[in-house]
Amino acid sequence: ASIIANAFHEMSDIDNAVEYSNIGIEAYKRTDNIQEVARVMNNLGETYRSIEEYQKAIDIFKEGLELMKDIPSKREQGYYHANMAECKLKVGEIKEAEKFINLADDIFKDSEDKYAIASFLRIKASIDYEKGRKEEKEKKEREEKREKREGKEKKEERKGEKKERRKEKKKRKEKEKKKKKEKKRKKG
Repeated sequence: ASIIANAFHEMSDIDNAVEYSNIGIEAYKRTDNIQEVARVMNNLGETYRSIEEYQKAIDIFKEGLELMKDIPSKREQGYYHANMAECKLKVGEIKEAEKFINLADDIFKDSEDKYAIASFLRIKASIDYEKGRKEEKEKKEREEKREKREGKEKKEERKGEKKERRKEKKKRKEKEKKKKKEKKRKKG
């Protein structure tokens, strides 16, 4: 069933890929073949990821990772961590994505599996790129807030200066009025 599911996945027949993946999972569960259950779940998660249903994929990967705890296959765990990292990135959870890609890194760093390494590096590069974009956006927002605050402070400062000038002008006028009154009184 899992081979059929993979074939449907490759043909972009997602409904059948999901259906046959679920049949495969149930069949392997009945035979207590946990490693195959985990492998098929990983493929099912990849199917959901391919149609951008990231949360479903995350839920499946999470369940599969629980099964992987009892399986010695580091390679399979590495794929799970890398797939989870990619989905976490797609839903905007960059820190979580980093956590999972680092777990995958620990597994793949000594690997000879070129496909796994290429996949891992592609995901890692995407995380680094998104992290940089997020940092750049946050920096820009901080700068805009600072400029706005400084602009507000300058505006307040100008407002205060204007107020002071008005007070000075008012004082001068009052002084002039007093002088005129004084002149009138001295003349009269």
